Amino acid sequence: MIEAPHLKSFIRYLLIEKNYSKHTAIAYRNDVEQFYRYLYNIAADKEPLQTIEPAHIGLRQIRSWLAEMAINGLATNTILRKLSSVKSYFRYLRRMGIMQHSPAVNLQSPKKAGRKLPHFLDAEKMIFLLEKVNFPPDYKGIRNKTMLELMFATGVRVSELINLTTQSIDFARNLLSVSGKGNKERLIPLGPRQTKQLKNYLTTRQETFGTTEKKFLFLSNKGNCLYPKFVYRLTTQYLSYVTTKAKRNPHVLRHTFATVLLNNGASINAVKKLLGHSNLNATQVYTHTTIETLQAAYRQAHPKGNL
Repeated sequence: MIEAPHLKSFIRYLLIEKNYSKHTAIAYRNDVEQFYRYLYNIAADKEPLQTIEPAHIGLRQIRSWLAEMAINGLATNTILRKLSSVKSYFRYLRRMGIMQHSPAVNLQSPKKAGRKLPHFLDAEKMIFLLEKVNFPPDYKGIRNKTMLELMFATGVRVSELINLTTQSIDFARNLLSVSGKGNKERLIPLGPRQTKQLKNYLTTRQETFGTTEKKFLFLSNKGNCLYPKFVYRLTTQYLSYVTTKAKRNPHVLRHTFATVLLNNGASINAVKKLLGHSNLNATQVYTHTTIETLQAAYRQAHPKGNL
């Protein structure tokens, strides 16, 4: 018989100390039991088990359970409720000293249905745009490619982009100095690809306009300062080459920058600093759990995930 350790005492705790209704407590019990049934199923090729100790359960097993439910078509709100039950169960075990740490404490929950998530592109599409789409070798083409490259690689806002100056680039340290909201300066690393593109742009800029007193980095075709609508038209035009989504504005590139970093293991605090957010809540919107990442966790942990 499949057993969830300490489940009876957990239910008593919900009924007596938390004053939950009997109906709610039964729902919690069913959810925890379902989770343990899943754990037994993915261990089916191992020796028969009488119980699975909570200390042997990790974040990977919980994520793969969420993935299986999502793939099986369960509604997001239902998945959230079941996850809440399991989190409460682990909190109880930690409170009672049975576990030192809950494996679910740092788990980002799937977003509730109806919540707007940032529009973003797959990194592969942006790489295709920058490497395969033809940009004319004149000032206009090189400038456009450089602007798109910087927006994708640094996540700068439109206002920050058009206010960059020729002094914003530190080639010696490969850093971009950005003046954000409230005139707060932040430094964003530049990779070899971006520094090469910027040097190429600056050479073409000087050949086109000569030594100009214009301090701004990016100039119009006539050598004037840029304006926000220009950047919006630019991204709408070029993103249409790689996506049919309605949203093709500069914010999509900022969202793509943040999403790519988080999906590749960057810490949320590091992304917060790079984006210039004043608080973590603004950054947490990018930690959306997509069905693709859930499926990746599912493939990794099921059906022969190690307990």
